[in-house]
Amino acid sequence: MGYSVLLGTLLILPFYLWETASGKVIPLNTQSVSTVIYTGVFASALAFLCWNRAVSILGAPFAGQFMHCIPIFTLLMATWILNEELERQHWVGIGIIIASLGLNHIAVKKRSGSSREK
Repeated sequence: MGYSVLLGTLLILPFYLWETASGKVIPLNTQSVSTVIYTGVFASALAFLCWNRAVSILGAPFAGQFMHCIPIFTLLMATWILNEELERQHWVGIGIIIASLGLNHIAVKKRSGSSREK
């Protein structure tokens, strides 16, 4: 995880310097500091720890399927926290994701079932 933080910092540094040079300085206040801390602790470190634990318990192939559910959880949290409205395109997207996961599950079951019969 340390390498990804270092790489991310190095990659974003030129953009930060460019914005600062153009006069768009990020104000140092409670909101900006708490946002950075929240992003660093929860969205980065804690998320990596939880993901690594899930992979160790469930295995990579099964845990990897949940990556496709991130947009669904994002939409649900946006409706809950930001009072966003779910529109038709959101429901279509959710349906496509769920259908894709279901089709993949069926295909895996068929493959594992046909290999047992041989």
